[in-house]
Amino acid sequence: MIDDKEQIDRMKIALAKAMKRVPESVANGSYQRAVQYKSDYLKAQKILNKKTPKINELGSALNTMKHD
Repeated sequence: MIDDKEQIDRMKIALAKAMKRVPESVANGSYQRAVQYKSDYLKAQKILNKKTPKINELGSALNTMKHD
């Protein structure tokens, strides 16, 4: 069984990987989509930089930042 700290560390790594590149649908999409992506990115960055993020916060940010 994975303990909470190990799960948080794995989720932080996964979120950082998901944030590394902009999805094609945003890069080639509308201005509004790019603005929404930037907003989501900044929220995810704030969660990633927290000293002790909660698992549900990381999960939510990870789902938002997954590429389509």
